[in-house]
Amino acid sequence: MMTRTPTKPTASLAVVLLAGLVSQAATATEELVVNGAEAVALARENQAALQSDMREYVRALNRDLKARLDKQFKRVEAPRLVLALNEAGGRG
Repeated sequence: MMTRTPTKPTASLAVVLLAGLVSQAATATEELVVNGAEAVALARENQAALQSDMREYVRALNRDLKARLDKQFKRVEAPRLVLALNEAGGRG
């Protein structure tokens, strides 16, 4: 069985450098472990604040949309109804 060896040293160097960069990126991850009641309380507080902000944003958006629609509908004139009177002439 015949094995191929790279004939160009730059190709070997490029492969080695690429493997080094990939392994460096893989080991560069950090793990953050949080234990305790303080972290749980802080997470719940942040979640409650986010939900409150979202509710207030939706309410404000709803008020703004209603105000815009009311303003636009006030400009639109209501159609006018005209009833035609049918006057029939008397016979003979």
